[in-house]
Amino acid sequence: MDRELDIAEELRDEAHLKHASYQQEVARGYNKNVRIRPFNVDDLVLREVVQKSKKTKFKPNYEGPFRVIAKAGHGSYKLAEMDGTPIGNPWNATKLRKFYA
Repeated sequence: MDRELDIAEELRDEAHLKHASYQQEVARGYNKNVRIRPFNVDDLVLREVVQKSKKTKFKPNYEGPFRVIAKAGHGSYKLAEMDGTPIGNPWNATKLRKFYA
């Protein structure tokens, strides 16, 4: 019985190492394809339309332009209308696109 407990603990440790290795490999593959979108204050951006439905098939996917007024955290930005009216919640950079005038 002691031998079985030792074997079970070794198998558990081996499974833990395999799992950690797998997680690192998945993270490496994900990070290889991630495109960082840094924006500066006063940049003009378009934001993704939040509620799309099948009836709005031919409507644009992005709306704006909006002005970046501050960084709200890692990868999120506070936006304002072009007249300076701030928009309530911060937006993630994945939902924003640079606006070229």
